[in-house]
Amino acid sequence: MNKLFSYKRALVLVLFVLIFFSIKYVFFNNILQSIANDKIWIHRVNSIEKLKEVQKKFTGVELDLVFNDTSINFEVNHPPAISINLSLEEYFKNNKKDLFYWLDFKNLNKTNQVKALQHLDYICKKNEIDKSKLIVESPQIDLLSIYKEAGYQISYYYHWPGLFSLAATDRIAHIKYMKEQVSTDAEIILSADYRDYEILKKEFPNRTKMFWITKNVFSIKEMFALTATIQDEKVKSLLIQYKSKAKNR
Repeated sequence: MNKLFSYKRALVLVLFVLIFFSIKYVFFNNILQSIANDKIWIHRVNSIEKLKEVQKKFTGVELDLVFNDTSINFEVNHPPAISINLSLEEYFKNNKKDLFYWLDFKNLNKTNQVKALQHLDYICKKNEIDKSKLIVESPQIDLLSIYKEAGYQISYYYHWPGLFSLAATDRIAHIKYMKEQVSTDAEIILSADYRDYEILKKEFPNRTKMFWITKNVFSIKEMFALTATIQDEKVKSLLIQYKSKAKNR
């Protein structure tokens, strides 16, 4: 009898903890939206189902793109996820006209640089997408200049896990390299893990920044940190997780 009672108590406790953290997570996301609704965007919206679900509630989405040089086509996918053969052209047919798109260009290189731009121009024109609402992101910042010239915003992606994870000497070297990469254009956006906010704020005070968080937030310290982040006028957007009925892929 005592064992059964203990088992039931443990089960109730587990259920209580799960419910508590679920409510806390949803509640905090709502707080972030209430503070800066236009800055809260959704991470990894790589299906039409998820796009239709979140574009009614949020002002921007992030999606992952792989350009196919043979078929001249952008595939919406985050490798190594299994492809569902969703093209960006098909994706844009379901767009909300005033939505912002953060395009994580996974395989930008010198070979596909021009072809990819031409195709992006084509599908934007066909689907009446405002180029200024698209942010093309890549670590290959030198290859993005033609995208800016064509009317898109561009962002320099700093690889995960980020500057915060580096030893002091390595961090100094990386920051120096970043400054060299973006020195020619004050309008290049920086995109990084949310834990890099304080570092980038200090080292690039006048540059626009975008951040992402790829986990649920439960600590009070992180909640205050994210609240401060989105209140910064130099922060354009913060990608958050969204519990969708559709798979993140």
